[in-house]
Formats: sequence, structure tokens, C-alpha cells
Amino acid sequence: MNDLASLLSQLGLADDPEGVRRFIHHHAPLDPRMRIEEAPFWTSVQADVLSACWLEDADWCDAFDQLNLALSLGPDDVA
Repeated sequence: MNDLASLLSQLGLADDPEGVRRFIHHHAPLDPRMRIEEAPFWTSVQADVLSACWLEDADWCDAFDQLNLALSLGPDDVA
């Protein structure tokens, strides 16, 4: 099973705890009307990876959900 840090690594982003925290802090909260893969901060390749993770790869679903929740709530609300 993949986790949030693994997903960020797959996207070419920092995957250490501080890097994850900084990413969430910088990009959250995401507009609730926006699908995560449509967020303006992704490159087109990153958006494609996120779409594929959600649609085609069940191994990434939990990590995708963790990222979606973290970006929806913001860094102060995620345990």
C-alpha cells in the first residue's frame, strides 16, 4: 500500500515529513469545487499521474485520498 509521502515522491516532490508539511501548507486549502488533479499548481504530467492513480491504480487510492483530505482541510487540521 502506498502512502502520502510515496505519492508525493511519485510526483517528483519532497517526500520527507517537512517537505510534505510545506507542500500542504503552501497549497491548502484547495477550493472544494475543484478536483484535486485540476489544481493549478500541478504540472500537466503531475495532473496526469494523479488522474491515473485515481482511475486506474487501486494501490494509490489511499494515498490519493490522504492528499485530497490534506489539501481540503489544510495543514493545521491534518493529523
